[in-house]
Amino acid sequence: MKLLRQRLPDVLLLIPGDGPLQEELPTRINEAELDGNVKLLSFLPDQHLAALYRAATIRVVTTVALGGDYGRIVGLDAIGRLAGSGGRALV
Repeated sequence: MKLLRQRLPDVLLLIPGDGPLQEELPTRINEAELDGNVKLLSFLPDQHLAALYRAATIRVVTTVALGGDYGRIVGLDAIGRLAGSGGRALV
């Protein structure tokens, strides 16, 4: 994010959710001096999440693999249902 901010000073990363790093992330964001570029949104209902994904220029999605190396990947399928492609990049 720091490297990206050098090229795009107004870049904004919005992080929705309330996962296991919820308490740690504010400190890490502050220590990295990214307070103006990273915002934590907490839990969002699906309809708000879908609107957020559609508005994004680029979507970065974390996933969780269940069931070993060839298990089901959780994350991308939900994002696809909520946001549709909208002609935007999904990383």
